[in-house]
Amino acid sequence: MVYKKDETPLFVDVALDEKGREALEYGYDQDEEYKQHFKRLVLNHQEFDLIDAFLLTFVQEFNVFIDRGEFSTLLNKDVPKAKVLTETYAQQHPEAKEVCGKLIEQFDVATECGNDVEFA
Repeated sequence: MVYKKDETPLFVDVALDEKGREALEYGYDQDEEYKQHFKRLVLNHQEFDLIDAFLLTFVQEFNVFIDRGEFSTLLNKDVPKAKVLTETYAQQHPEAKEVCGKLIEQFDVATECGNDVEFA
């Protein structure tokens, strides 16, 4: 048997409007008609590995388990605190600063739109 490294990406989605929520909820995210209604961040497996341990802290903080291939939701009310935690983590872990910056951008979009952050 040959060992194969898991290269599954982590999708971090934020609906921009009602049509975006519909796309994410019902799986229309590949339909061109819906793509402009949500913002998607795709973290490859190397990027995910840099922040995997940090994302596990979201279980205790927000009761949200985030892993590649697992669907979970960070409620909009928790986004500001998640952003602060992510900024702190980025300062303490320079190797993860770029990835954390991408995540922070998604948190900003969620705050602006008033929507949750969907992880898959």
